[in-house]
Amino acid sequence: MSRPPTSPLANLIIVAAATLLFIADRLRIRRGKNLNENDRCARCGALLLEPGGRVTIGGGPYAAWRGVVCSKCYAYVKVQERIVWSLLAVLLVAVLVFAWWVKQQ
Repeated sequence: MSRPPTSPLANLIIVAAATLLFIADRLRIRRGKNLNENDRCARCGALLLEPGGRVTIGGGPYAAWRGVVCSKCYAYVKVQERIVWSLLAVLLVAVLVFAWWVKQQ
């Protein structure tokens, strides 16, 4: 059961997409750092009167960069995190219920 090798065009598309995502991530980090150096929010660029906290601006799981954001952006990021974790919990429950239902059949 061998599978055919991936075509060169498919490999080129994968490499190009990964390169573009890497460049976009580095530009996002650079923009956030420049804004933070000028006492501005790393996400929206608003002047930081009172910082809301530090949130992840860019990077992967091993090279994440956290920047200082305004309280509005901080609240927005926390709501996004709650939504993602809630969806993951719902997905886990759905998988368990589906597995139980299949076992009952």
